[in-house]
Amino acid sequence: MTGAIPQLASVLGRAADLTEVFRTALAEARAGLGADLVGIANLGERAENLVLEDASGLSPELTHQLCSLPLSDSALFREAMASKTPVGLPVAEHPGAERALFEAAGIRHLAITPLLSRNLVLGALGVGRRADRAFQGSEIAFLGTIGGLLGQAVEKIAAHQEAQAEAERRLSHDRRELLARASSDALWDWDAGTNRVWRSPGLTTLFGYSLEEAATSPDWWGDRVHPEDRERVLSRRDAFLAA
Repeated sequence: MTGAIPQLASVLGRAADLTEVFRTALAEARAGLGADLVGIANLGERAENLVLEDASGLSPELTHQLCSLPLSDSALFREAMASKTPVGLPVAEHPGAERALFEAAGIRHLAITPLLSRNLVLGALGVGRRADRAFQGSEIAFLGTIGGLLGQAVEKIAAHQEAQAEAERRLSHDRRELLARASSDALWDWDAGTNRVWRSPGLTTLFGYSLEEAATSPDWWGDRVHPEDRERVLSRRDAFLAA
């Protein structure tokens, strides 16, 4: 198993997107541990449930049922999250509602490792085995190594994406400043992703509103359309955006 780690680290280090990272980690966990079930999950929006990002060996119905269970019902996940280390457990000893689901799928043994980024738990990598053979210490350590590499890859990709986004924001800002200096018109730029509006100094020159007074929300301008025209103007704007 350990011989595959350098190759896995190299592949994950070169991966450009999370889909490739997840697929590689799942394949390595399945092959290296002889697992019948492998899955990667992240914490839900409110950290109340798991959202399966990718999985093998799970029926759609079982996947839906697992994602519907609150984290409080997953003793194995709570233990891994608290200790921030990989853990294993026979399904027969699982005290939560997940036990019946795994038993119905024929899974007898589970192991799970947290995915860490800067010592924060982002999610988990889990494996299951139908054979009546518990995951050994070396196998759990191997799973933990994969989880550690996976967490590093996720963090690296997230940092790269953030750097790209910041570079795009700087470029957009510089372009707007050049336009503002070249024109006395009241220019504006609406970022649909952040729902924020940039306005040029022409707003002050032509209409008397200071840039500090003008809110960054697109509704600021809509609120200043004449009441008799507002519904027509805004409905046309919304129709254009919807198209």
